[in-house]
Amino acid sequence: MITYESIIKSRDMCEVITGYKAGMSFLHILPFSHIAGYSSAFAHFFTGCELCMIEDIEPRKLVKGFIECQPHYFTIVPRVYEVIEEKIRQEIHNKGTLVERIINMLLALSVFMRSRLGVNIGRLLFGGVTNKIFGKKMFGLGTGAAICKESTAKLFYAFGYVWANFYATTETGVPTVGTGITDRIPFNSEGFVNKHQEISVKIHSPDENGIGEIRVKTSLIMKGYFRDPELTSAAFDEDGYFKTGDLGYIDSKDYLHITGRIKEAILMHTGKKVAPSDVDALYGKLCPEVRIASCGVQRKNKTYDEIHIFIEIGELTLDKQQELKKRIMELSAQTSTLYQISKVHFIDKLPTTSVGKVKRFQLQEAALAQ
Repeated sequence: MITYESIIKSRDMCEVITGYKAGMSFLHILPFSHIAGYSSAFAHFFTGCELCMIEDIEPRKLVKGFIECQPHYFTIVPRVYEVIEEKIRQEIHNKGTLVERIINMLLALSVFMRSRLGVNIGRLLFGGVTNKIFGKKMFGLGTGAAICKESTAKLFYAFGYVWANFYATTETGVPTVGTGITDRIPFNSEGFVNKHQEISVKIHSPDENGIGEIRVKTSLIMKGYFRDPELTSAAFDEDGYFKTGDLGYIDSKDYLHITGRIKEAILMHTGKKVAPSDVDALYGKLCPEVRIASCGVQRKNKTYDEIHIFIEIGELTLDKQQELKKRIMELSAQTSTLYQISKVHFIDKLPTTSVGKVKRFQLQEAALAQ
């Protein structure tokens, strides 16, 4: 149950992070049944922004939306940005080795100038490309709900956009932590944990690497779960912090890093836990053109998990599937025992939620069924 106070305070905080102002336009496509869609719509509305909406979102309508709305801000889940990144990098690669090297040097220069010197040259260098994708007025790109690849965030940052990456939960409001207009380097963390005095973040029971459950205490907190006082009570610790169920750590500069979900963590035979997102990142480098996801599968009569990887078939032929499987298993044999793969599965489409999160429990069920 979300309070009116939370909605208004959320707007105030989001304005500070994103830099949007009255008179701007926002292309809204996130579902209102999700806290990100609900909060972003009302935050822009109460700021005096124009809202443009698309029903039954699909690629053709999205392109039309960018053309007709000419938005200043747009928000979508990380996976969509990752797909756009893949297509852009493929287009760059197709232009030949020399051109690819020059463009990559310009991208690196843009990141350096902006992150180190505070000079944004991205729109000047790449406006001819980005204007065709997002329109001429685009000011900032928002994302959240899942972990975003650093290379993806860095690309759009190099293009000159404000990269507003939010970490939040329905229970604690938006934003718990976020990167935005004031962040020089917004692509290697979820954001500075001490940006807002009304939000306190701590790591519960950290391991030797500082990784533990992320817990949050804030005035944005929910009133409780509807007609479920027992579940509400169990969701908080003795100090009033909400148990997010997310794993992460806070670095020496007080920036928060997400590593995964407690329920999704893969328990290895050594007793250590591995985040599926780390496994995805390691093996995903071998097949950037397709989507992969890993999960832990408990062996019969065993107390630990084995790692299984699922790969979307896409346009992979049988020969390419076998070649990719061979490369994955070769990398697995060379890497740490914490990341060694037991089995590779090929699947038509990964099961996901409405905001693009992979349903890893369904992958576990599929693996066990086989």
